Amino acid sequence: MKLAATLLTLLALALITFGYWGSRSQAGQRAFDEMAGIIPWFAWYAGLALGAVAVLLWIWNAVQS
Repeated sequence: MKLAATLLTLLALALITFGYWGSRSQAGQRAFDEMAGIIPWFAWYAGLALGAVAVLLWIWNAVQS
């Protein structure tokens, strides 16, 4: 489970970073204009959800050991 928590944490960080870049930077806004902007928005929230699951896994691992 520790490996799963680590992988989920890394994936969550990558998705949050991509979402931030796509929605907040000028280069990202040029790359994802109009309706394509939903891709970074979805990545941002998917990253937050996966991050929450990763935190729960880290807590569960700490309690188990």
